[in-house]
Amino acid sequence: MTPCFQPRVLVIGPELILQWTESTARGLESLGCTVQVRFYNQSGPRQGIKGLRRFVSRRMGFVLPAIPQTLANQYGAWVAARMNRAIV
Repeated sequence: MTPCFQPRVLVIGPELILQWTESTARGLESLGCTVQVRFYNQSGPRQGIKGLRRFVSRRMGFVLPAIPQTLANQYGAWVAARMNRAIV
């Protein structure tokens, strides 16, 4: 008797954009695969530094000064590195 091979698949895709990622995962599961899904555009990282600035401004009740571009770039790199670590 030959052992049954059940593939494990990691699906990385956008969240809620035509539900591509979700439908792909369901299709693979219907074929007998074990599926894990990771979204690269969930609400926190997708908003970026400008979204973070708006959120903090609303919570504090006043407008924060503009974020320097170098800080915005560093924040973007930090978010990307965090997401990459989660995927790995």
